[in-house]
Amino acid sequence: MQNNLINTVLCNRPISSNSMREDFFYSRLQDIWEASQRSDIASELMHPIYRYPASMSPHIARSLLQAFTSPGDTILDPFCGGGTTAVEALAHGRKAICSDLNNLACFITRSKASTLSRNELVRLREWVDTKALPSLRTRAISPKPLVTKDGSKYVPQTHALLLKMRDIAKEIPSRKLERIAKLMILRAGQLCFDCRERFVNPAVLVQAFVKTANDVIDRAENYAKCCELTKVSRDNRRRLSVLCADAENISRILGQRISSVSCILTSPPYPGVHVLYHRWQFRGRKEITLPYEIAELNNGASESYYTLGPRREKDSHTYFCRLGRIFSHLNESVRAGTLVAQVVAFSRPDYQLPKYLNVMYKAGFNEMGISQEGKPLIHRAIPNRKWYIRTGNVESDMREYILVHRSTGKVVQRVFENNKCYKSARKDYL
Repeated sequence: MQNNLINTVLCNRPISSNSMREDFFYSRLQDIWEASQRSDIASELMHPIYRYPASMSPHIARSLLQAFTSPGDTILDPFCGGGTTAVEALAHGRKAICSDLNNLACFITRSKASTLSRNELVRLREWVDTKALPSLRTRAISPKPLVTKDGSKYVPQTHALLLKMRDIAKEIPSRKLERIAKLMILRAGQLCFDCRERFVNPAVLVQAFVKTANDVIDRAENYAKCCELTKVSRDNRRRLSVLCADAENISRILGQRISSVSCILTSPPYPGVHVLYHRWQFRGRKEITLPYEIAELNNGASESYYTLGPRREKDSHTYFCRLGRIFSHLNESVRAGTLVAQVVAFSRPDYQLPKYLNVMYKAGFNEMGISQEGKPLIHRAIPNRKWYIRTGNVESDMREYILVHRSTGKVVQRVFENNKCYKSARKDYL
């Protein structure tokens, strides 16, 4: 970051900001900016195991955790997605409370972030060698139809093989190991189906699974060692909580536990951006629910259920009303002064970004002064990601913004109940 940009941020720093934690945050601005500019895909820990759509960059999550929190602190992520916050929190000695509406996201987060003992790693390797691989090499498998959202039916042998491995994974007596085994199968299936124009033959699936299984076991071992070095409780139940719940209800569900939260670190759905959190696509964007079949999860909701509102809604009215309710409930539940860091993108930044900041202000969160004239100074171009945006004649710049706020403990204006949300984009927060 250029020196004049750092000086701008420091000049915009709120006068009331005098806590040691906030002082440390401002001293780490250079690290946060450098992390935001990295375009490489994070290859460490458990991050590469499954590619969840629009996941937060682990580089950014790590820099924000180190700037805002200390070892032993509890981090809340109400939109946990692919588990980036949970993995980074546990690997750096923090505790994590995560939630998501999407039960697939909760499954992935719990699977990625849970640590395995040496004995569990040995048992997992034994399952791969004696159960999973022999099942892949057999030819006596009954075909099973794969049905797309538009009703098209296909009968690829790889589909039947994936479901057969899933059934074998169910025989593992440990629920934790069963989840990890299904995560292996899920990743192999993603490599063979998601964004593919053609079906792959079974030999490709075998290769993908062998590579994935070895990768998962090696990463799980290294991740467990990393978590053990932090000397935080070895009990996963005390370090990690994953709740499949609407973020609007997270405060009520957690009760008094939410008072232990030191920081909220999250990446909410992006308004107006078409991201399929609940489908894979293949053969010309035909949508399939195969990830839910493999993980044995229910999925009966539409895209707008997972994105806080329909993306075709002109002013994203539903999205901003729901966002306001979520953060107003959180503001009244966490301790005053709790910091909130978000990574978010917009299909129409000139209109949606001021509205987003206005929602945060009305929900009772004050900005930390890393913006100038209503625009965050720390942002990045999105690498290696394909989005579908309904913009009309509006040109989207495809950037993610880092927003940082502080809880006041009081809601400024209740305008979010029953979707009776304001429709202006006035910059009331300035």
